[in-house]
Formats: sequence, C-alpha cells, structure tokens
Amino acid sequence: IIPQIETIMAPDTIFLPDSRSVIFQLVTATVKDANGPSDIRGVGFFSYHVDESTFLNEGNIINLYDDGSEVIIYEPNFTSGDEVANDGEYSFEVLVFGPGNPNPALKTKTGTFNWIFEAMDMANTYSDTVFHRIIVQ
Repeated sequence: IIPQIETIMAPDTIFLPDSRSVIFQLVTATVKDANGPSDIRGVGFFSYHVDESTFLNEGNIINLYDDGSEVIIYEPNFTSGDEVANDGEYSFEVLVFGPGNPNPALKTKTGTFNWIFEAMDMANTYSDTVFHRIIVQ
C-alpha cells in the first residue's frame, strides 16, 4: 500500500523580501499510509524552474520533516519549522532571499516553478506525484 499525499499547504506566489532581507516560507504536506505512520520513510519535493527548464537544489529532493522542529538541520539553530512531531504533517521552511544579498549562492531565483511532491514508504514504494505551481517575484 503506497503512501498518500492528502494536502499540500504552500503559497501560489512568493514575493521576494526587500534588499538584503530573508524570509522563511513554510511548506507542509499531509501524508498518510494505511500501514501506519511508521511506514513513511520520507516526504519531500523537487523544485523545477519552468522558465529555465532546470531543477533547483542540484536536482535533489527538498526534504520535509515531521519532527516538531526538534532536530537542528543546519547550524547554528535552523530547524524544519514543523509544529507538531509525528502528526502526519511534514514541513520545511524554505529560505527566500532578497535581491540585495551580496552572496551569489544566496540569491532566490524568480519565475514560475513546479514543486513536485512525493512520499516514500519503508518498502521504497512511492506515492502518486502531486504538483504545485508557484510564482516567485
């Protein structure tokens, strides 16, 4: 029995913050598995830039977490942004950088994106793919 992505909570549009500012945009997917929550191995999404026909994050999945923000993902204290551990809602706070950021690696691309969500269970079977279109401007 494959996992089921029931809902995606993400904006349709993200506006870049001013200058050198950064904002966190919470993305959440509610996932269920008939074999129980312990059968879910992972949940995440790929970010495909439609205008440039390229995948962001070097084509790697952006993981979502159901950890209640208890795990530090990046030092010094960056967590997932997930509110309640083990509730079937997998979350991640995507960093959105302003256009004035001097570091080229920390520039948020603008344009149209397809976020391609999937979940995997312990038997390495995948859910049906769920697409969410987002515009960053």
